[in-house]
Parts: sequence; structure tokens; C-alpha cells
Amino acid sequence: MIRICRSSSAINRLTSFWETGFFSPSRRRRRPFYHLCSNVVVSGRQMAKSKYEYVKAFECDDRCLPNSWVVVRLDGKAFHRFSAQHGFDKPNDERALRLMNRAASAVLRDYTDVCIGYGQSDEYSFVFCRNAQLYNRRGTKIVTNVVSCFTGHYVFHWPEFFADTALIYPPTFDGRIVLYPTDEIGRAHV
Repeated sequence: MIRICRSSSAINRLTSFWETGFFSPSRRRRRPFYHLCSNVVVSGRQMAKSKYEYVKAFECDDRCLPNSWVVVRLDGKAFHRFSAQHGFDKPNDERALRLMNRAASAVLRDYTDVCIGYGQSDEYSFVFCRNAQLYNRRGTKIVTNVVSCFTGHYVFHWPEFFADTALIYPPTFDGRIVLYPTDEIGRAHV
């Protein structure tokens, strides 16, 4: 794992590590850094034949369990403040709910492996079919693309629902993946 920090001692260690020539091209060919890390998975995928192809060796294998329900849960970050600054009606602004549904329908249209999507307030969940093979079931790839799609459509369609209100700043959503291994567990938690 590579960590970025601001402590001077860590920067000095990183600088001295860099200055040893460990990252020089000739050194990299003889003894790649990923050989030193036992928890790194080399995926073997090509990176468009570029000189940065070695970066793929640092990716972790985060595939979701096979034959389990994959649920992507989205949540608006600091949405209480966002809704207050954009003048949402309390307790639920009809325009905001319709905008969330529009963004969610775009996710359903773009990702055909989603069986159902449902939302409440500033949260939305998308349940993927048990046999979905989207992005080879790579969790980070699934969640980042779904969150990106949802957020992009939320911002893009904002003027349709809030014609009289300009965006002061763009909303952000976080996302996580939850796996349900059986139908019974999935029904109890969805």
C-alpha cells in the first residue's frame, strides 16, 4: 500500500528511497517493486501498450463473491447542508426526489445488470443480479462507475427540476458495495 502523508520524516524516507535509484528504468527491469509486496496481485491485463503498464501490477484483486447479490448504496455527502443552501422544501422536496429518480433511471438504463433501484431521501441503492459479470465483478470498478453515472446525471438534469435555482456547488455522493450471499439475507436487508 502506498500512503501519501505530510510528515517530513516520511517525505525524507521516500526521497532517499527515490534517490537510491530504485525507480530508475534499468533497476525496474531487474527487480520490480511489486515483487517486494506479498499482498499485491498482478492481474496480467494490458494497459494500452504504454510505458506505464507496470502500474497495473499494484492493483488489488477486489472481485465480489460469485453468485451473491451485489448492492451499490449511494449516499449524498453533507446533503443536509446542500439542501439548505439550495432551498429544498422540508421534509422532502418533490423536485429533489424527482431529480434523484431521474439520475437513478439513468443508472438503470446504462447498467442492464441492475435488477432494481430504490431510494429514500438522499440515499439510493442498486441491486445487481446474482449472476452479473459487470467489470468482471470488480467492486471498486462497479461502485465508482455507478456513483459517477448517478452524480453526473444529477448535475446534468439539475436545470430541468430546479430551473429557478442555480447550483452553488456540485453535490457529491459516496458509495459502497454490500454483498448478500443468499436470497433470504438479501430480502431481509434490501
